[in-house]
Amino acid sequence: MTKGAAQKKMGRRAGAPAREDILEAACQRFSEVGYESTTIRAVATQAGVDPALVMHYFTNKEGLFNAVVSTLHVLPEELAHVRNLRDLLVMYFGLWEDPHMGPRLRAVVRSGVGSDRATGLLREFITGEILTALERSPFAGVIENVSRAQTRGGDVPGSGAPGGESADGAAQGLPERLPFLGSMLLGVAISRYIVGVPAVAQPSLEELADTLLPGVEALFKS
Repeated sequence: MTKGAAQKKMGRRAGAPAREDILEAACQRFSEVGYESTTIRAVATQAGVDPALVMHYFTNKEGLFNAVVSTLHVLPEELAHVRNLRDLLVMYFGLWEDPHMGPRLRAVVRSGVGSDRATGLLREFITGEILTALERSPFAGVIENVSRAQTRGGDVPGSGAPGGESADGAAQGLPERLPFLGSMLLGVAISRYIVGVPAVAQPSLEELADTLLPGVEALFKS
C-alpha cells in the first residue's frame, strides 16, 4: 500500500470502531515479521488507522500482542468438550486449519519462537489457560481410562467411547504429563503449518490423527 493510499484509507476510517481491523493487521504483521520487528506504526498503516488509535485500544505493542493471544480463548473452550484422545487431535489441528483461528495461531507461535518477551506471554497463556482447562475437563477421565486399560492389559480407548463424565478422578500424574502432550502437538503443528514438512503437511486431518494417536496414548500409559 502506498503512503497516499494509506492516508486516504485512514481518512475514510477516521472515528470508526477499528479494533478488529487492528487485530487482523497485527496478526498479519506478527506472523510475517515476528514480535520484535512489528511496530505500532506498521500495524496502524496496514489497518488504515492512526497509530494513536492503536495506542488507545492496546496501550503498547505488548498489549497488542496480548490481545492477539487472548483471541485464542476458543482453545480452552473447545478443550472443555474433549472426551477422547482422537477427538482432541482432530479438534486441535482443525483449529490450525480454520480460516479465522489459523492465522492467529501462526502469528502467536511465530512471534513466540523469535522473541523472549513474546515467548513469556505465550507460556503464560498455555500454562494458565490451556493446561488448566485440560485438567478440569472430561479429558482427565479419558486419561484415567487409558491408564486403567493399560493396567488391565486391555485395549486403550483412544478413539472409542467417551471417558469419565467429570474430571473428579483425574489420572495420577496428569498435570506432569500434559506439558509433554502440549509440546508434542505444538511441534507437529509447527512442522505441518509453519515449516511445511511434506510428510507431516500432506496427510488429511483424519490420517494425521490416526498416525499420532498411538504416541499420544503412550504418554499416559502407566
